[in-house]
Amino acid sequence: MLPPFQYFGSADSKDLDIIFFVNKIPASIAQCAAKCAFWSDTYQQLFPTDKTINSNLAVVENGLLRDSFKENMNKLNNSLFYTYDLHVQPHPNHIQKCFVRDVDLKFLRAARSILSHLTKTQHRTLVKDALKGTIQLKFNVLEQMNLRRH
Repeated sequence: MLPPFQYFGSADSKDLDIIFFVNKIPASIAQCAAKCAFWSDTYQQLFPTDKTINSNLAVVENGLLRDSFKENMNKLNNSLFYTYDLHVQPHPNHIQKCFVRDVDLKFLRAARSILSHLTKTQHRTLVKDALKGTIQLKFNVLEQMNLRRH
């Protein structure tokens, strides 16, 4: 028996994004991954599909996500809210409201992601220092680099 779940993401996605709503996220990544695999396999047996199933776990409280296995909760919560009507859903929408997005956090994550890709370049020392430093240092280091492809 599957827990309540919801399809999310774009209507024309090549994979099948499913969030399984649980009471508590398991303690370890391995336990979460095993639970996702189990429910993906169970889903596949009940509703065979050719699409790859991309499953996730989440806890909802008062119409908002309170915990999830994968993804930033603000982003995932809002994705679930806004894409609910793009799919035929077997359960009512568990997400009743959106989070205000943390734009500063998005800038920080974007800067860290770009810098992380540059750790294996000639800029390694500079990049490693920036990754340990402030957001301003991260932006200063990124500004110094020519990131354009020729």
